[in-house]
Amino acid sequence: MPGSQCAEERRIVQWVAKGELPGLIRRKVMPAQVVMDVGSGIRPQTLVWPRVHICVEVHDEYVKYLCERLSGSPRYLVVHSPWEDALRTMASKSVDSVIALDFIEHLSKDDGWTFLAQAERIARRQVVLFTPLGYIAQSYEGAEAKDRWGMHGGYWQTHRSGWTPDDFSEDWEIIGCRDYHVADQHGPLDQPIGCIWAIRTFGSMPGGGHIPIGRLESQLWLKTMTYRHFPGWFLSPLRRIKRLLAPARA
Repeated sequence: MPGSQCAEERRIVQWVAKGELPGLIRRKVMPAQVVMDVGSGIRPQTLVWPRVHICVEVHDEYVKYLCERLSGSPRYLVVHSPWEDALRTMASKSVDSVIALDFIEHLSKDDGWTFLAQAERIARRQVVLFTPLGYIAQSYEGAEAKDRWGMHGGYWQTHRSGWTPDDFSEDWEIIGCRDYHVADQHGPLDQPIGCIWAIRTFGSMPGGGHIPIGRLESQLWLKTMTYRHFPGWFLSPLRRIKRLLAPARA
C-alpha cells in the first residue's frame, strides 16, 4: 500500500544540512557491480562505479549525447527506451541496484507507484531515489521546448508529481535537507527548496568479504570506496589534477 495513504508519518526522517548530505549519502549507498540508472539524462549517476552501468533514457538527444560521451567505455550500456518498457523486461532480482536521481517527480503519481514496485522487484541490493521535497512546479511550453542544457527535452523535464517522506513505507530510509535547491531553470529562488533521498536496502553491505575480480573491478571498487569515505574538499583537487594530466597521457 502506498505510504501516502497512511494517516501518520511512519518513520523518523533524518534531516541534515546541505553540506553534510553528499558524504552521508555516499556512505549509505552500497557498492554494486550491476546498476540500472533510470532516467540518467546526460549525467549518469556517480554514487558508485559498477562493472556494468545500464543507463535507461528515452529522449533521443540525451541518448545521442550519452552514446558519444561514453563511447570509449565498455562499462556502459545505453538503453533507448521508456522506463516502463525497460524495467518490465528485466527479470526479478537481476541487477544489484536501481538508482533514479531527479526522475520520479517527472512521472504522474500512479506511474511513480508503478516505478517503485518495478524497481523493488528487480533490485537485489538497493533502490536509491533523489527527488525534491514535495511538488515543485516546473514546466516547459511545447513538445520541442528547450531544456536548461539547450536540448529539446523540455517535455521530459516537466514535473508531474511531488514526493514527501510519507509517500514511502517504513521499509525505506529517508534522508532530507530542507534548503537544498537554491535555483531552478529560471534562476535563483526566492526561498530554498528541500529534497529527500529514499533508500530501500535488501542485502547486507559486502564489507571485507567482497573480493574484486580482475584489474577493472579492482579499480572500480577502489574508486567507489574512495568516494564513500573521503570528503568532497579532498577529492576536488584530485579531479583537477587528473584532468590536467589527461592530455599528457593521450
